[in-house]
Amino acid sequence: MITKNEYDIAIEYYKKALKIRLDKQGEDNIDVALLYNNLGLAYNKKGEYDIAITFHEKALKIRLDKLGKDHIDVEYSYHYLSCDYNCKGEFSRVIEFYEKALNIYLNKSGDGISRDYGKAIEYYGKPLEIRLSKLDDKRDIVAAAFRNFGRVYFEKGEYKRSIEECEKALKILLKKFGEHDSSAAKCYNQLGLVWIKGKGQTDKGKEYAEKALKIFVNSKKESFDLNIANSYDALGLALEKEEKNDEAIEHFEKSLTIRLKKHHVEHPIIALSFHYLASAFKNKNELDKSIEFGQKALSLRLKKLDSNHPHIGETYVLLGDVYFINGDKSKAKKYYEDAVIIFTQIFGNQHQNTQDVKSKLKKIDQ
Repeated sequence: MITKNEYDIAIEYYKKALKIRLDKQGEDNIDVALLYNNLGLAYNKKGEYDIAITFHEKALKIRLDKLGKDHIDVEYSYHYLSCDYNCKGEFSRVIEFYEKALNIYLNKSGDGISRDYGKAIEYYGKPLEIRLSKLDDKRDIVAAAFRNFGRVYFEKGEYKRSIEECEKALKILLKKFGEHDSSAAKCYNQLGLVWIKGKGQTDKGKEYAEKALKIFVNSKKESFDLNIANSYDALGLALEKEEKNDEAIEHFEKSLTIRLKKHHVEHPIIALSFHYLASAFKNKNELDKSIEFGQKALSLRLKKLDSNHPHIGETYVLLGDVYFINGDKSKAKKYYEDAVIIFTQIFGNQHQNTQDVKSKLKKIDQ
């Protein structure tokens, strides 16, 4: 796995190579597209998602012009753009590009999709189930599709659908690879997070997260370190719900330590660890520490994410809770109001996340 410092080295190398290619071959060249693509990947790993999108779009344009809309490299470009937009929290674009990528893949298998991309997420499961019988030797690809859509549903707060998609993926992976494979472990991690954070069922969530952690640790592969961090997060959230806040903090700190080894301190994923630590310290009533980590999370997210990203909304809610407990209702109200604006824009007025924050605002005004 590339380390945090090597991303900058890679970017410098790719830019030098790009300049040479552009001077010799011009803009519309497949080798130039590859360098644009690699720059996009490096910037994505650094958490610079807008820059990543710019390079991936340049690569896509060249590939469409030179290779045609059904080429595998075009499929890859769509996939990488889907990943970029997922990091930005723009879920409709995630669906759009991932659907396009999958459509190219399935066309090569003789089973393409002909649906309105805007409705893709609503109808995604059934057609894939139908096509499974035609893709017996490619079931891991279908499983990846289910798991990716499970992630999108989770971010959208549609936890039941997220579980359904992840369980479909897990069923396929268990049949093909067995229960101790890393692909299955990634599903375990995702299911653990949904059951704990989304559904509040800590026992079931812990079971999944512990399975995942055991598989990743036993693999002894450094490439799984960030997956281990995700397992620590899920277990920390479970411990937090069980009011074992000191143990939760230990898990969140382990996760943060791993991420700081792999990423720069200003990578957006670091903000996730700060957010979780802020929540655990809030529950311990150590409000100064909670505010410290909450402000770190918010500052980093505002710097690295779009201003309407749902993760920013989550941190607004958390800080609102802390200031409300601390007796500063004016600050709490401002954070809640900012969260409502984001959640209404991203999820809609009737979404549970939006309604929950509105209830907090009513409580302040009473």
